[in-house]
Amino acid sequence: MNTKVPPLLCRRPLLPGESLISYLHRLAVANGYTPPAILARFCRRYLADHGRHDNLEHPQHPETFALFA
Repeated sequence: MNTKVPPLLCRRPLLPGESLISYLHRLAVANGYTPPAILARFCRRYLADHGRHDNLEHPQHPETFALFA
């Protein structure tokens, strides 16, 4: 299943030294997602739909970042 990702209404720049999971949390809060962890769950599903499995707390694969970019 290839999930179409709608653009976020509020975007934020990545802060220096910020982790991916922290960034996703900030984006979720900025966009009013409740609970904020819902965005991380959506991202995990999006990765799985593309045949990728990675740890969002400590991503190991460059493809993770490429898919989210």
